[in-house]
Amino acid sequence: MTKSQYLKSFRQHIAMLAQYKTHIEVDMLKNLILDNAGHIKELNETLPFIELLIDCSERQASAGDITKLADAASAYWFAYLHSEAIHFAVYGQKTCFDVMTEMCADKGGDIVHYESQELLLSHIMENPDDCVVVIYDYSATDILHQEDKLFAIISYSYLMGEEGINKLFNQDYLGYLDAEFKKLYSTTTTVNLVTGSSHAWHAVPVALSNNTVNLSMFSADLLYAKSVILKSLNSSPVQNYILFLSPYFLYFETAKGRSAFSQLIFHTLRAFCLLNSIDYPYEQKNSENVIQSGASHVKPLSAINDDLQDIIVATLHSPEEMQRIRNKVEVNREQEFINQVKSISGKLNPDNLKSKQMLMDHLESEAFTKAAAARGELHAAQARWQRSMAYNKKNLEDIAFEVQKHQRQLVMVIPPFAPEYMQQIPQSMLRELKAFTLSLCEKYAGRLIDLSTDNEFTYRDFLDGDHLNGAGGRKVMARLENAGLDFATPLTY
Repeated sequence: MTKSQYLKSFRQHIAMLAQYKTHIEVDMLKNLILDNAGHIKELNETLPFIELLIDCSERQASAGDITKLADAASAYWFAYLHSEAIHFAVYGQKTCFDVMTEMCADKGGDIVHYESQELLLSHIMENPDDCVVVIYDYSATDILHQEDKLFAIISYSYLMGEEGINKLFNQDYLGYLDAEFKKLYSTTTTVNLVTGSSHAWHAVPVALSNNTVNLSMFSADLLYAKSVILKSLNSSPVQNYILFLSPYFLYFETAKGRSAFSQLIFHTLRAFCLLNSIDYPYEQKNSENVIQSGASHVKPLSAINDDLQDIIVATLHSPEEMQRIRNKVEVNREQEFINQVKSISGKLNPDNLKSKQMLMDHLESEAFTKAAAARGELHAAQARWQRSMAYNKKNLEDIAFEVQKHQRQLVMVIPPFAPEYMQQIPQSMLRELKAFTLSLCEKYAGRLIDLSTDNEFTYRDFLDGDHLNGAGGRKVMARLENAGLDFATPLTY
């Protein structure tokens, strides 16, 4: 058993001991210690811990005895980590490495930046006894499958809080949004503004209309749609606000996502807002992300379970020191982000993505059926934030109110999906969406167009399990035109 495996087993056994407080757990811990004597550290906490362990294993220990043993094991565990020159393998953007260097400046240990996963995995294989803690950013893939060979795998965003995620953005998407937004103010006959999720982006290809701006995002979040709509109401000629609502829309907030994809979306939107003097609608300094891992005193053993991230952080710095480091790094990185956005503002190509809206690719029938079911299941599982419903309802009603106040029209559209997709969405979710949107239509003179069960859309109309291809986009626009919307008015500059 390597040192890393020993420490992981040790943590597991003392966690079980704290939870169940049984004599069998004492025996298992004792056997682990005896079998791995070479990994025992000579620390001030070592002798009391081992003496208690021997004592408790030689008689029928009471619950009080085991509690004392758990406390001693906890003290030993933390002392071991503090004394260990842990190998921090930092993978991904160099910013990760810079931050870790700042964090560990006086902590000893080995901190190495690996620019390729191959080099990192090679080190892991060649040094199996190292206690390797991998700090990774959004781009890690193969590394995450090596957990059995590592002491710990920690997301860089966890260490730095939400603001610490690498502020990368999708330049193609940024170029597309920037060009579309500027169309609002360079013409006098922009009739339609499309917002909503990625389903909206695929459903209304801008190449098929000369009077429409499509500012939908690559995910689902009403706060961004609300920000764009309110901005345009005051200073653009738009008459119809076409808002696409996926079946799970009321229950979902991309802003709550912590995935690399979510962060890439938000940094792109932030760059877009920066370029166009729009108030960025998301404040992601969420109190839930502030690291609360305790302090220099011994952590209660009952908490030493799978929260190894907290434990590693606690061995490095107090929460206050972590916050100071985060603030220092963030000031520098914020200015770097602004400079990066400004440097590429004149080099963006809006056409790179427009052509993708017109792709005619599609899956074959059987593959599409499976993909649609899988996507529906995924989205139903993601839409789990019951608290989001009240928040989303408020934002949606704010949009409806403002659009009516400015004497424009709000058209809400539920896009088409395969039956296999819709079968995965809870009926209660669908009923709630339709009931609420219909109530808004009645209250604010809006319209609801539901294409979710339109059976004339086939697998040939979809790019993947739920997004339309160019053919599907043409069909959607034809449906909307039949409902009275106009996509053909020539633009006047």
